[in-house]
Amino acid sequence: MAPLAKGERIRLRFVFHVHPPEQPTFKDETARYWLGEFDASSENVIGFIGALLIPDAHRLIITLAPGARFSIRENGASRDLAVSGSHAPDHYTFRPQDFSRDAVFSSNRAIPQIDLVVPFDLKTEWRR
Repeated sequence: MAPLAKGERIRLRFVFHVHPPEQPTFKDETARYWLGEFDASSENVIGFIGALLIPDAHRLIITLAPGARFSIRENGASRDLAVSGSHAPDHYTFRPQDFSRDAVFSSNRAIPQIDLVVPFDLKTEWRR
């Protein structure tokens, strides 16, 4: 907290990392599998009753390498979802459920990281 300027705040959240695929491509069913595994492991950690109180994970956060294009191919057509125009990694958040079951997600560069964020606010904020 010491490096915070007066009035700055810190919010806490828990993030789970998914090992990115070796190829910078994954299918919709893989993305949904990651979300399902996250939900199942929540039950293992906090129990069945606790898991009922926690909303399901719905979003993936993809870290894009500098200059990367993250695209989708569905229904026979391809389109970009995100383009990293910076010299630093960018992040793209999406819901696999918003795309068709035949969707294939890919990047023209390796995907350094895929994250799932615990889908509830910890209601914890530190302020200096």
